[in-house]
Amino acid sequence: MERQRFERPKVSRATEKLIDREDSETLERLEKSVASLVSDMKERINGAEYELVIGEDASGRLPALMLGTVLKDVYESRGIRAPMVRFLTSSRPTKESGDIWEKRTAAVREALSEIKKTFDESGRNGKVLLVTDVIDTGNSMEGLLRAVQEAGMAPEVATVALLKGDSDSYTRAEAFEKHWGVNVYWTQNHLTDVFRNRLSGVTKSKDGAYAVANDRTVGIVRAARERVINAAHRIAADFIAESPDGLLPRA
Repeated sequence: MERQRFERPKVSRATEKLIDREDSETLERLEKSVASLVSDMKERINGAEYELVIGEDASGRLPALMLGTVLKDVYESRGIRAPMVRFLTSSRPTKESGDIWEKRTAAVREALSEIKKTFDESGRNGKVLLVTDVIDTGNSMEGLLRAVQEAGMAPEVATVALLKGDSDSYTRAEAFEKHWGVNVYWTQNHLTDVFRNRLSGVTKSKDGAYAVANDRTVGIVRAARERVINAAHRIAADFIAESPDGLLPRA
């Protein structure tokens, strides 16, 4: 099969004017982090194993958009169906959260039931990639991960940042993998403030499964998304150029 060629789109001048220096540097570091994650997940991607990407809203939206775009470009270049991409909120239970956390958990489970229905009806049965910006205690991600498992799907986790805590990152990653029973892909880029609401464009709803739009930063959000999508196309193009002659569909 002849490989599909991807041009590397340039960012428009209008976009450049909306992204300030700090945001620009942040998005450049995000591109490097996602490229690192893609490299680590090379075997999974070459096997077309991920058929659903779920971004943990709100802060995981941009990296999830990027990874979803990379998978789409790579899969479609080999004639393989692109994965589904969805976004769900998650949170950790606290003394203050009370009923709000319980309502959100119930809403997420209901949303996942609908996602699983679409997933099954479309003939998919591959892995689910859960994407977030940072894992610290792991409580927020664990809530979403367990809900995905309860829905009958097989998740793996990708995070831009993994905070060290009282041990080194490798030890923490191994601990999460053992506790959750899934692979955890991570980078050493400790960007804990990169996905501010002004860039992601959404904020968590009070107790729902889906985030709500932040209308005050529409221009910046569009600019940031243009940036990250273009970056994802670049990462995918490099991956395709460096990969074997083709992806083998999953058995």
